[in-house]
Formats: sequence, structure tokens, C-alpha cells
Amino acid sequence: MNDYFRKTDQHSRIVIEGARIVDKVMKVTDHDIEEAVLEGADTLEKVQARTKVGAGDPSCLPEVEQLIRFYKENTFNSLTNIRIGYEITNNIGNALFVIFASFVNS
Repeated sequence: MNDYFRKTDQHSRIVIEGARIVDKVMKVTDHDIEEAVLEGADTLEKVQARTKVGAGDPSCLPEVEQLIRFYKENTFNSLTNIRIGYEITNNIGNALFVIFASFVNS
């Protein structure tokens, strides 16, 4: 819903639940940035294209870059662990095909 409000320039109608606002003018949250990264936006430019972060408050861009790095590292490490867990389980011959993930906090 927030994405619709953002795309139709209805910024005052955006509801922010449990998220931290990164761009106060465009009301872009850390959750919006995380969602953009999960959907494949892996650079500042791609995140800006999806969220318009920084258009209203360019001073937030260093924090946005830091969040992008954080979400990329955590997301891709988690996906790698899921894949490795699947391959190990599958190679053992376990009929249940158990998929597990170990989340590494760095």
C-alpha cells in the first residue's frame, strides 16, 4: 500500500509501522530500502529508482548506502547458507529434503 501512495505522490498517506524513517521528506523507511534490496536493487541508483530516497533529503544518502551494504550482506549470506544446507541434506540421501538456514551475525 505504501508503495502505491509513494508512486502516486500521496506521501502524507504513507503509514509507517515499526520502521525507521531514513528520508524524512519522502518518508522512505529502512524497511522500504530492505524490500528494494530483496527485489534486486543492489546499488544506490537502483534503490533510488524504486524508492525515490534522497530526492527530498540528499543528506540521508550515506546512511542509505550503509543500509544497502548491510541488507546485501545479510540477505546473500542467508541465501548461501540455505543452498548449502539443501545440498548437504540432498547429498546425504535424506528423503525429507530438509532445508535449513544458519544466520550468521557479523
